[in-house]
Amino acid sequence: MLETPLLFLVFNRPEVTRQVFSRIREAQPRRLFIAADGPRGGHLADEVQCKQVREIVLAVDWDCEVKTLFSEVNLGCGKAVSSALDWFFNIVEEGIILEDDTLPDESFFTFCQTLLSKYRHVPQVMQISGFNVCGTWKEPFQSYHFSHFGGIWGWATWKRAWQQYDFDILQWQSTEVREHISKYFTKEQYLSRIKLYDKLYKKEIDTWDLQWTFAKLIHDGLSVVPSMNLIENIGFGEGATHTTDKDHIWANLRANTITFPLKEPIAIIRDEEYDKIHLQPQVVRKKNPFSELLERLLTKW
Repeated sequence: MLETPLLFLVFNRPEVTRQVFSRIREAQPRRLFIAADGPRGGHLADEVQCKQVREIVLAVDWDCEVKTLFSEVNLGCGKAVSSALDWFFNIVEEGIILEDDTLPDESFFTFCQTLLSKYRHVPQVMQISGFNVCGTWKEPFQSYHFSHFGGIWGWATWKRAWQQYDFDILQWQSTEVREHISKYFTKEQYLSRIKLYDKLYKKEIDTWDLQWTFAKLIHDGLSVVPSMNLIENIGFGEGATHTTDKDHIWANLRANTITFPLKEPIAIIRDEEYDKIHLQPQVVRKKNPFSELLERLLTKW
């Protein structure tokens, strides 16, 4: 059984919810938290689909403490997720987070549980991610690396890190904070990021994850990223809130199984090469630059 508490975020997609819940059932967490946003006004199908989703996730047939946060009204993507995370970390000190379309490999749970324990008292490490934009990255030499970004398609964190989160990003007003954040981007990327955070600050974007990245950047936080992708996003296409492009380069990334014991990286330091690729997903190919170089070296020897 999985000892680490798990938060499952759901809404109105029964089919993807059923698949992810099946994987959760296999892991059998001892403590399961379920948060569901309410149906949208004017969307008749939501009433039925939200009800179906809640029936799916309440079918817990293993020894488990279950807590629910079911909204009767629609809060929207930003508030629904951020308020659920606030609720979760008001109760637990650390935990794993899955959304209804993030299908994990079974090794994802052990990966998160192991590294939540390892970095529990390392403030610089703020997140354990299950998603790797490259598919695999330096896998022969280490089981994970560190990034100043790190995906939220299957992830884990601690209460001490989530306490740095500010949904309203009030610190964006600070010139000092803006200058601090600029160091993580090229000039062109930063100009784009300014527009993004300006819109976020003015409440013109309904999301929660940009604020989480903001919190990590202003605190120089690091995310653990597995050397091979552990999450398959099965929600691309019709019905998705943000991942509507089923031809997106990340839509076809499959989940792999990571082996234990984990091969530790040399140091707790950002992998700058990986972060460049994370910010420019269009450069990711079936064989990333590192794996091509490795293949040539191995062939040579």
